[in-house]
Amino acid sequence: MPENVQAFNNTLNQGIKSLNEALASTQQTTSTTATQSSKRAKSGYLTGAQCQNSLGKTKAQIESMSNETLTNQRAYALSSMGATYNFYLSDVSKRSVDLAGKPKDYPSICSLTLESNKASAKVLHWNII
Repeated sequence: MPENVQAFNNTLNQGIKSLNEALASTQQTTSTTATQSSKRAKSGYLTGAQCQNSLGKTKAQIESMSNETLTNQRAYALSSMGATYNFYLSDVSKRSVDLAGKPKDYPSICSLTLESNKASAKVLHWNII
């Protein structure tokens, strides 16, 4: 093989290897980012298991799980007896019929009642609606 053709072949092979390595690292980063973002809680949502295991958890822990700040305005019901917050469930739905008469899945709701509206208040009752 002539020397200049062999040099061209080596340069081309190195370029292809570099390109493949760059593509592989980009795909790995993209895949990791997508996985991490899918694990993040959707704001205002809980899972069915999180709802059922919420008894005794503090308001601050619920805020962390739901990725949302629970304010007086956010409360479904607020009284001297406690505070109730409703959350959509990301993994539990109910089948119903929409206004056009077509079947549709709607997210179920987790209703949590806390002993007060303080950050240290604990969940007294949970209910899936």
